[in-house]
Amino acid sequence: FEGSINNLIDKLLEEILSVTEEQRENVFPTIEKLLIEKVLKKTGGNQVKTSKMLGISRNTLRKRMERYGLM
Repeated sequence: FEGSINNLIDKLLEEILSVTEEQRENVFPTIEKLLIEKVLKKTGGNQVKTSKMLGISRNTLRKRMERYGLM
């Protein structure tokens, strides 16, 4: 599993290095928002399951959902 994630990060890093510095400043928030969206979709919108899959508390998930306008 870790090896697969590492390969994905390597590919993502190549993409990140090909964009402008301004775009790079938003990389982590963009990744975090997309990951939350995709896991929420996968869990049918279940916040408890989503927070467990992401390894964060439900309260943290809700705060991040609010931050990214996902509520």
